This record gives sequence, structure tokens and C-alpha cells, in this order.
Amino acid sequence: MFFSCTMIILKKTIFVIVLSNPNSIFMKTLFTLLISLNCLSLFATVQVVSVANFFYSPKDLLITVGDTVRFNWVSGSHPTASDSGSWVTFPMDAGNTSFDLILPIGHYPYHCTNHGSIGGVGMSGTITVLKDCSGLNTTGSLINTSCVSYTAPSGKIFTSTGMHNDTILNAAGCDSVITIDLTIKTVDITYTQNDTSIISNAIAASYQWLDCNNSFMAITNDTNQAYQPSVSGFYAVEISQNGCVDTSVCVNFAMIGIADNSLNNEISIYPSPAKNNLNISFANRVNNLFIKVYNVSGALMLQKNLLPQEKSIDVEALSSGIYFIKLEMDDETFYAKFVKE
Repeated sequence: MFFSCTMIILKKTIFVIVLSNPNSIFMKTLFTLLISLNCLSLFATVQVVSVANFFYSPKDLLITVGDTVRFNWVSGSHPTASDSGSWVTFPMDAGNTSFDLILPIGHYPYHCTNHGSIGGVGMSGTITVLKDCSGLNTTGSLINTSCVSYTAPSGKIFTSTGMHNDTILNAAGCDSVITIDLTIKTVDITYTQNDTSIISNAIAASYQWLDCNNSFMAITNDTNQAYQPSVSGFYAVEISQNGCVDTSVCVNFAMIGIADNSLNNEISIYPSPAKNNLNISFANRVNNLFIKVYNVSGALMLQKNLLPQEKSIDVEALSSGIYFIKLEMDDETFYAKFVKE
């Protein structure tokens, strides 16, 4: 009776340990060491990948460290290689119908050298090996009160009061699920507009009116609930309320006799919060859009000329927080507000 453990330890190197007498002290000591190093799991299983013309099934495999990946031949000739050379290419054909791998923690793209190539092209697949976290996952809880939004330990942003879950890695490298009892204090950033004024709907608050056309500069001495612009333009109000500060969207104020901005009814910006891309939906757009993104301090963070066929902008590099986006097309301007996760 013997035990065989095949492990990929170093690039392009396979170590095979064949042990006799499984009840020996050496055998038991080695098993304890391998388990402590997360090389083997007490609950290891065999995961089968079928190899046929011209696919691997399942194509993408998620396993726990210590599990055996068994490639079983079905049809054709499909030499199987690691994209990164983590193992020596092994044959899969009528004369080589089975091959076993035990891999350390990591991600392993692979392909058939006859019918695929590196990078997931053609006949290819992936193996992702995770740490065995049996008994090592943890839970926790916290209570938080935040203004407008809350950034959880993982970086996820929550904008509503209630119970939320967040997941991060604990000291063992396994999942720690945190239950967050969250209270979001809101600021009323709605407004009312008439022919002569823009009026903030916030009660028991402090106000600072901003000129959106001038990089959100504060308008000197305009700190009342209502603002009467002297010229047409886009204006916003920064509200301090309930111990929090937030800013309204930019309001398109037109002096009497000047037509409304038609862009207000044609553009939608989503999602908010945005993580990687901010989508821009525009009805009947045929011209380029010039886009600028500002932070709440009025600093220009991003600008881009958006071609008619483009539907989104990349905001992944922006830090988490609140931003304003300005879109210009021909002689019209549109402002919106979004949250970056």
C-alpha cells in the first residue's frame, strides 16, 4: 500500500512523493507538516476535468488546496500546457487517458497546444486554488454613524441606513464577514426654482452657493437659503445640516427669455456608486461630448473627449467619494453628481 502526492512547487518542476507504510511516524509527521503549510486539506477531494474535442469541462475550476485535479480523456489529442509553465505539458490522447495534478494556492490558466493558446484563446481553461479555510473563517460586527455614505473596511460604499455585510481577509488569510449596523445621516440637497431664484429646501442648515461654471467656486456673501443669480448659468448649494455636509446637483438657471437646456432631459448617468466605469446614456447623440469630472472641492480630476460610439468613462483611478461630472456638447452643458465606490 502506498500514498502518492504530486505537487507543483516551483516553475516547470514537479516533485512526486511516494510513501510506503502510511502508519509510520515519518508518514504521520509529514502529513501534519503538509496540512499546517496548507499543502494538503483534511477534506481534499478529486475534481474531474473532462478533455474532449475541443473543450475542457468544466472550463474554469475553483478548488481548495490539497484537492486533486484529474484530467480525464474523452476524445481527440489535446496536449495540455500551463500558460505560465507551472507544469510540464502532459499528453491527453487514447494512450494517455488520465493525469492528476495537486497545485499550491494560486491561479493557473492552461490551454491545449493543438487547439488553443495562451490567454484563454481557443481550447483553454483555468484552475484557481484557494486556501483551505475550514474552521478559519471568522465573523465580526460594528456600529457606525456616517454622513451621506460609509466606506466599509473592504472599500465597498453604503449609502443607506440598515444592516449591511462586508467581507475582508482575516489574519489567517480567510474570510471575515462583518455585520455593520449603519446609520446614514442625510442632508436635504433638494431645491425649488422659480423665475428669479433658486431656493434650498433644507431647514435648520447653513448654506454656501457655488458657481458650477467656475470650478465650483464659492460665491462671495451668498450664504442664504435662497439665491438670486444675476446671470444665467449653473449653480449649486453646499449644505451643512445634522453635522454633515453635502452639495446639491448643479441647477441650470436661465434668466427670463432664455430657453431651457434640452440636455437635461436627454442624458442619464449611472451607476452611482460607480466602481470601474460610469455609463452615459444620451438620446440621439451624434456629436462628441467633452467631459470633466470634479471633486467636491472643485478640483478637476478627469477630462475626456467622448466619441459618439463611446458609452462610458473609466473612473477606476478615482478615490472613493462624491464627484460632479460636467458634459458639454455644442453650446449646451449638463451637470450631474455621482458617488465613486
